[in-house]
Amino acid sequence: MRRILSPQDGRILKLVEFLYDKDELFMGDLCTSLNVSSKTLKRDIEQARLILFPIDINVSGNKGVKIVIPSSYSIVYIYSALLASSPEYNLLEKLFLCETYTVEQLSEELFLSSSSLRRMISRINVVLQEEGMEINLSPLQITGDEQRICTLFTYYVLERYYLNKTIFTEAQIAAVKALINFTFKQYDVDFELECRSREQTEVFILVQLIRRKNNHFFVDRSILTRENVYSDVDTSAIREQLKDAFDTDINNQNLLQFFAIFLDGKWSFSYNQLVEHAKINNQLKKTKEKFEELIDNIAFRYNIEQTNREELLTRLCNSRMIEYGTHHVLYEQSLDIVNHFCHDYFEGIEFIRLKLKEIFQDEGLEEYKLNDYIRILIIYWDDFVIALESEVVPLKIGFIYNTEEKFMKHIQNKITYRFKKRFDVKIMDCCLTDIESIKNQCDLILTNIPGLVIPDVEVLCFPTYPREKDWSKLETFYLNFYFNTQGE
Repeated sequence: MRRILSPQDGRILKLVEFLYDKDELFMGDLCTSLNVSSKTLKRDIEQARLILFPIDINVSGNKGVKIVIPSSYSIVYIYSALLASSPEYNLLEKLFLCETYTVEQLSEELFLSSSSLRRMISRINVVLQEEGMEINLSPLQITGDEQRICTLFTYYVLERYYLNKTIFTEAQIAAVKALINFTFKQYDVDFELECRSREQTEVFILVQLIRRKNNHFFVDRSILTRENVYSDVDTSAIREQLKDAFDTDINNQNLLQFFAIFLDGKWSFSYNQLVEHAKINNQLKKTKEKFEELIDNIAFRYNIEQTNREELLTRLCNSRMIEYGTHHVLYEQSLDIVNHFCHDYFEGIEFIRLKLKEIFQDEGLEEYKLNDYIRILIIYWDDFVIALESEVVPLKIGFIYNTEEKFMKHIQNKITYRFKKRFDVKIMDCCLTDIESIKNQCDLILTNIPGLVIPDVEVLCFPTYPREKDWSKLETFYLNFYFNTQGE
């Protein structure tokens, strides 16, 4: 969905993501990495400053470029700000909320000519059609695979309105919260414990209700023959609250449809429910068996206990069976988590990735799905993460400090405390009598001797007592070293 952004917004997104992972870069290096001219980059930086404020991009006199993020902000704000400023996503949001626009009315609201709006819609449709949906011009509305449309707008709302969901009224939000509490009480489900994100479910139902209001409600015929949990309870109060909030009539079958994702035998609230569903759903049965094979392989490879096996299987199967499009618009949180763990545990993460592709080779796996499965394994299998930590191969630091031995030991202990198993620090002779031996033993030389040069080995010069910015340099070296090694 990033391709929906305008060319300039797409470049700005790449720029800020690139800068976010770096300390500071030269303008020329940025131009090369992003494949843009210096003139284009300068223009994009100025536009980014306007869009992302109070986040800033500083360009120093020697053309060093650095992103500056206030302590109370993070990269999450960057994605929200880009969505808020994007004409393309503003168009989609307006059509989602209201389908009575004419082309002329909508172009006026977006400060575009009618011809420009039509061209924008054509460009957006190239991306949307790949997801089974499109924008029609007459009447002006979004149509297609209703589940995928609801998924798209669910993740749009979660990323664009990450804090306050002001796209909906307070009455609408309150009505949906009441509906969820009412419904899961009938199912005797502890929703807080069993669902990964109550907020995500609330937004998904809010989106469905807006679509229902605009007469795009998808009717699942299988729901009509399923036992109605509302049949023996009075739903008039909750239906009236929904009608007042959304200005649309709701019946019990509609209520069932809102929760179809939990009722079609694919989603399980517990392992016992997963086992029962797998008895009658052959696709789920095969999926469960494949994830059992994955967990067995990981446990054997790392010689670890299969703790949380039942929870892992339940969460993995739920992720696999609920497939209505990508789980993000701009910000893929699972990828963020996986990339973080790849810094330290590349071989372990790659083992899982390859094993997943092998086990699901007859089905094929989208990259975002791979990342979600890895995320689940990392978060819910503590013994696995501990096993990964035990296999970390530390980088070798040659420690050449011109100071007292006791003080060198103090700095060495500081490195061990801050970076745990990332570095193996060896104190070396500051007289440098055997350069070749030093080269063969070290990935990095850490010294307080200015101007020290060791051929073919990077040298990092600290003051005698390192400041916080010095430790940051060591962190940056570690991350860059591992990325470079993995890319070879």
